[in-house]
Amino acid sequence: MRHSNGQHPVDYLLEQLAEFVYPQGVARVPRRIPGTAFFPGGSGLWREIPSDDLPPMPIEKVMVLGNYFDTEDGYQKSQEKGDELYTPTWNHLLPLLESAGIQREECFFTNIYMGLSEGDSNTGPSPGAKNREFKRRCESFLSEQIAIPKPRLILTLGRFVPKFIASLSPALAPWKRCVSFAGLDDSGPLKQGVHFGDARQRTTVVVALVHPSQRNRNVWRRRYRERRGNDAELAMLEEAVDLAAVR
Repeated sequence: MRHSNGQHPVDYLLEQLAEFVYPQGVARVPRRIPGTAFFPGGSGLWREIPSDDLPPMPIEKVMVLGNYFDTEDGYQKSQEKGDELYTPTWNHLLPLLESAGIQREECFFTNIYMGLSEGDSNTGPSPGAKNREFKRRCESFLSEQIAIPKPRLILTLGRFVPKFIASLSPALAPWKRCVSFAGLDDSGPLKQGVHFGDARQRTTVVVALVHPSQRNRNVWRRRYRERRGNDAELAMLEEAVDLAAVR
């Protein structure tokens, strides 16, 4: 799939990032990591071997949506290694996808906030989250990221992403007030019939998951259909995959 201007969708999205103005505490990504890595640090596409040639963008498949890419030091380490598959995020994410029957090649891995943290920690909110103009720009850009691959299923990672994405669709409005997994589970961690932008487009299923890097620490908090902990999250993920018909 090519963008309407003939570019690969990832090249098109990276070109749009050239117009971003980053607030204090957020740095621009210098260049794309050649191997598998979340966008915008990498292409957001699965590849077995690092290469400058981009795999096809998966259309009407799965979007895996994190908070922000990493710190500058973390990005540099991944750039030197050629991918970020060595990180705790990927170590826990890949088995989770496999357990749900989701093919890695059918995912676009990306983030709600663009840029890199200039700080020392890659957990917690983005350093740019309190900058209203930057937040609005990232909201607009996320809408564009969703419009291109038209995912049938979106997996949100961690507690910061659901509240952010809730501003993009009325169906997700209950998540605007959620600041914890308990709140998400009370309001329904799985939403179907979600429209982003043009209501005539295919609807999306969205499910809120704990962040893979914090899975061992936080998954015990989950509750879903009389289930608890890991069983609850696996149940909501399996149901989301079936509803989205991506398996």
